[in-house]
Amino acid sequence: MKYKTIVDAEGKVLGIAMDDKGNPIVIQEGAGADGADKEIGLDAIHLYTKVPALQDEAKNHRLKAKGFKDFMDALEEAEVDVADLPLFKTWIDDAVGAINTVKNFDDKKLVDAKEVDSIKKQAIEAHEKKVADIETKHKKIADAAAVTKAELEQTVFDLMVSDKFSNSPFVKEKLSMPAKVAKAYFGKNFKVEKGEDGKYHVISYHNGEKLFSEERVGEAPEFDEAIGLMVARDDDRDSLMVGSGSGGSGAGDGAPGGPRGAAGQNPWIKGGYFNLTQQGAILTTDPQRAQRLQAEAKTVNANNQKGF
Repeated sequence: MKYKTIVDAEGKVLGIAMDDKGNPIVIQEGAGADGADKEIGLDAIHLYTKVPALQDEAKNHRLKAKGFKDFMDALEEAEVDVADLPLFKTWIDDAVGAINTVKNFDDKKLVDAKEVDSIKKQAIEAHEKKVADIETKHKKIADAAAVTKAELEQTVFDLMVSDKFSNSPFVKEKLSMPAKVAKAYFGKNFKVEKGEDGKYHVISYHNGEKLFSEERVGEAPEFDEAIGLMVARDDDRDSLMVGSGSGGSGAGDGAPGGPRGAAGQNPWIKGGYFNLTQQGAILTTDPQRAQRLQAEAKTVNANNQKGF
């Protein structure tokens, strides 16, 4: 499944296509008639709000299974006669049939302690198997609900946050990187949260603390202002902006040294190696490698700053 994008005459991606309800359009490959692709408007908010209902359903199944087991244990412990309980009528009929069969057993077998113990053991095992089957079934439902919740949350985040980056004037006009790379670089600083109005909003953070607007004191910043605040607090801010004179062009590919970037150097090393486009590509395709390169660059940058 992928987003349907809007492109200009030159093939440049302008943003994500929307349906008449304002929902992002996604393409389901081969889901249409005769195996053709199918376009649908994905209502991210509806998907997100569906999660609690799935959780409640799974919880109710678990409670019913536990309540049934507790009820059976209580009846057994209290030695209650269940003959008058309609719920157990079928079981009682089966038990009567079993008793009639037992009556035909040889008297010697009836008094054989080993046979009696065997019957008891089989009855207990059958009961425990029924309870185990119920618990297994509802555990699968609960596990499936948990996976569905995580997938829905990630889908909602990707749709809402990607849309912000794709349509941001600040990202398009002022950052020295495309929207996809900007999302890989700054995306970890955003969360989708439910506001006091009951709607979901993209909220910005920096170093784990919520950002506040400098234009509207005490309020959350709009997306473009939030990106501007993050850039201003970034150690590499001079390289992040258009026309800053460094980063993003691939300059320094022929410089000596530098561990393992896209062209033989580490794109996080400041100076001739620093390259935002390569950073974004590595962050997107190989996050673990990106972490290693960032750690290496941190040491190299610190030594360069000390003049080593």
